[in-house]
Amino acid sequence: MSYLSAGQRLVVIALEGWTDAANAASDLARHLIEQWNLSPGPELAGEEFYDLTCARPLIERTPAGPVIRMPSLQCFDGTVPGGGNPIRVVLGPEPQLHWSRFATEFLDLVSTGDRVVSLGALAAEVPHTRPLPVTLTSEDPAAHGEAVVAEEYEGPTGFMGFVQPLLAASGCEPVNAWVLAPDYALAAPNPKALLALLGVFEDLTGLLVDHREIHVEAEAWLAGVDALVADDADLAGLVEELESQVDAADLPEATGEAIAREIERYLRRRE
Repeated sequence: MSYLSAGQRLVVIALEGWTDAANAASDLARHLIEQWNLSPGPELAGEEFYDLTCARPLIERTPAGPVIRMPSLQCFDGTVPGGGNPIRVVLGPEPQLHWSRFATEFLDLVSTGDRVVSLGALAAEVPHTRPLPVTLTSEDPAAHGEAVVAEEYEGPTGFMGFVQPLLAASGCEPVNAWVLAPDYALAAPNPKALLALLGVFEDLTGLLVDHREIHVEAEAWLAGVDALVADDADLAGLVEELESQVDAADLPEATGEAIAREIERYLRRRE
């Protein structure tokens, strides 16, 4: 069962902040904007929604003089090359204030019948030397196939968790894609986490994205973290312990189903 039908608009959302460890989610959103040559669209702005000591305004120098850019959510619109699907990427800092009012305006960025994928990255005790776990969750997983699991999280939530029921009620069938990034290597960027998130995004939507450059960056990132760990005996011991825990578990990356997905992805790219 395909999450995205022919001609159906896809809305991808990445909010910078608490649920964007190492900027993996927002960097993926920027990669999609660049690769698909998306154009700036509607903007959701409002000083009342942000604590400006957390989401700082930006100052830009222009020929006409300095310009202050207030924090906002920016839409980028276009069409996926070759696929024909309209796409909207929503990118910007997570709001800190007045979520109920912000959510009402946020819903104007999507339409009934859109498919919504929210991207997130969380800091976790995972080793950088192993495949980084990525999970697809939904309030209605049965509608999206076996790869999507039921959303069972309870506890403090970000804005996307707050707005998920509203998106579901609007008929958008939102799916959340979460990658876990090593908490001892959180300096942005983390191309390995981005790459893991992108692979699952491709599997869900059936859309292919050029990520050859990210592969090169991920290899360089891995070498850099290896060097950091080699210089710190305590950190090396922690990584070794995390590796043992992962290796002892029944990794989904090692299952026949996961291997089949990798083969299918390879064949799609060859086509």
